[in-house]
Amino acid sequence: MSDGLMPCPFCGKRPKVCPDTGYGAATVFCPDENDCPVQPVADADLKAGETVADAIARWNTRGPVHPTSSLTEINRPNAREEV
Repeated sequence: MSDGLMPCPFCGKRPKVCPDTGYGAATVFCPDENDCPVQPVADADLKAGETVADAIARWNTRGPVHPTSSLTEINRPNAREEV
């Protein structure tokens, strides 16, 4: 995306930026209320000196991917042995 925003990691849609929510926060969020299963949000605290760029940087941060592991295996590595 030309503005430096990565697509939503859950549905692939283009995120929206709200530079000031009126509550002292800048927000980047997935606007797809119907098809996005998670609707993630990344905020920046404007009152604490953070900027919209901080919210965008948080939005663009992606955690490690564990393609062969389920959440159960990550949280409880011996779950299969408990059965």
